[in-house]
Amino acid sequence: MTLKTQPRRALPRWSATPTDGGQVVYVMDTVGTFTLGFDHASYPRADDEERLHVAYGEWDGQGICSRERALPCAPVVNTITLTGGSFFDPAEALAFLAEEAPTWAGWLRPARTIDRWAVDVPDRTRARVALLVARITQEFLERDDYGELLRAHRARHAPDRAAAHRANLVQVGREIDEWIRRRDHEQQLLRNQQLLIDGDDAGAADLEAPPWRDHRTAATRDGADFLIATCRARKAG
Repeated sequence: MTLKTQPRRALPRWSATPTDGGQVVYVMDTVGTFTLGFDHASYPRADDEERLHVAYGEWDGQGICSRERALPCAPVVNTITLTGGSFFDPAEALAFLAEEAPTWAGWLRPARTIDRWAVDVPDRTRARVALLVARITQEFLERDDYGELLRAHRARHAPDRAAAHRANLVQVGREIDEWIRRRDHEQQLLRNQQLLIDGDDAGAADLEAPPWRDHRTAATRDGADFLIATCRARKAG
């Protein structure tokens, strides 16, 4: 998205208040509130610092900050009330801020609601919101308590993440047990074939097929491929 370059308006004054959960609440004069924090949705695929999350309004981190969610004290930019929140790359925010005349604000997708549906704000409003978010991002990253905020963020999410790991371990244990059984079954099938090769088919064992398993629930792609190749396509009965 290319924007016509516009002279930058002066930035509003703001106050910044850290929270116990590792966020910082920025209250901007004549605009509204932004709640800035670390990525809470990508763990463990990505580190919490790789992306930041900005909520357009006051948000305590509870529930899902969907794009259409209306938050208290939401910012109003160019007469448009922002909703929900956005994930973004802080490096792109700082690069945007360093430009004298920014021409691309596609790194951020602020939204508003129309007929209860979340839609992107117009380009000029996006550019203005991007400037405000980029500036508080710079302040956030340079804060003396940045390390404390990160620790607080991780501590806040640790119980839910630990519970997810416990659930994953249960699933992994079931997967391991099942694959051991399937390995044993394959070894017996191999033995039967080897007996045929050796001309001793009388010693071949009658084997019951393993229970049906939906290949889509396999833990790995290789596992899914194996199930497709060795199991019935559909559940019997």
